[in-house]
Amino acid sequence: MHIKKLILAVSCLCFVMMAQAQFVNDYLAAADKYYAKGDYYSAAQYYEKHLGQGAGKNSNAGFNPYAVSASSTKKVSITSNSRQKIIYNLAESYRKLHYHEKALPYYEQAAGFDKLAFPLAGYYHATTLKAMGKYEEAATAFNAFLATYSQQDMYSTSAKTELQSLAFIQEQ
Repeated sequence: MHIKKLILAVSCLCFVMMAQAQFVNDYLAAADKYYAKGDYYSAAQYYEKHLGQGAGKNSNAGFNPYAVSASSTKKVSITSNSRQKIIYNLAESYRKLHYHEKALPYYEQAAGFDKLAFPLAGYYHATTLKAMGKYEEAATAFNAFLATYSQQDMYSTSAKTELQSLAFIQEQ
């Protein structure tokens, strides 16, 4: 009789764990759907829920729900792991919503990701710092971006212009 109760208890525990895992996957699917549609507010909320539920004790205490992946005309090849993609998308969502304070911690993480998978993370990290008035940190971030970004396009040109602008601000 005790074995039947034990089997029943283990079965119930497994069912609850599978149901919880399904919610986490549902959050990610919803976040990706909203992100693709350009609903960055909703996407950020679901990315936050996904990271909060899926990470457990390893989740970041200051995790913010309003970030999404880059929506520039340049395609970003994301071949890195899905957690990095989620963090980058979350940072992008907050940036597009002009929630720079919420975007910054995620861009700080994304700036350390693989430069081939997330080539513009450093650029957007620097622009977020500038938007928050952290000019010296922004100049350092733009220089770091230019050191690793080899393409000559609007992002490299913009970064150079931003550096000149930041130098002018510091002179004033």
